[in-house]
Amino acid sequence: RDVSDAHRQRSLFHVLHSLSLRCETCGYCQGMGPIAATLLCYFEPERAYASLVRLHDSYNMHAIFSPGFPGLLEAIYVQERLTEQMLPAVYDAFKRHMVSTTSYATKWYITLFANSVPFQTQLRLWDAFLLEGHDIFVVVAVAIVWVYRGTRGFSRKAGESMKREWS
Repeated sequence: RDVSDAHRQRSLFHVLHSLSLRCETCGYCQGMGPIAATLLCYFEPERAYASLVRLHDSYNMHAIFSPGFPGLLEAIYVQERLTEQMLPAVYDAFKRHMVSTTSYATKWYITLFANSVPFQTQLRLWDAFLLEGHDIFVVVAVAIVWVYRGTRGFSRKAGESMKREWS
């Protein structure tokens, strides 16, 4: 490892540690790491921390990371209702095969799609998120289900091949 990698790793630790101290309710959750890492690609640690605070306080991330994950559960509930309404055959197949939305979508919501789609796609999703709010991620999640609706092994393929196919 060169010095810059070690410096980046320390910066990531300090940003995440600082955020965990700022909100004792949320503390640290795994999904925060990829979000902070993305911000550190563009900002110095102080600004990355300030951006995380803004996401936490003003963009509903507190609800996503609070104990019990109420914001995450709400997003999953809305996604399931939309899937039930718009893609009833898929919804029925998921129920019949006991495919839980949480099994494939939790990572999407708690990381804001970091490491789930190609990096440039992630940045465009974040642009839309900052303009339109958290609901954009539910819309994208339903769209992914729609794209993979006729595919066997959906939950595995949605996570693994999405990056390849969308690159």
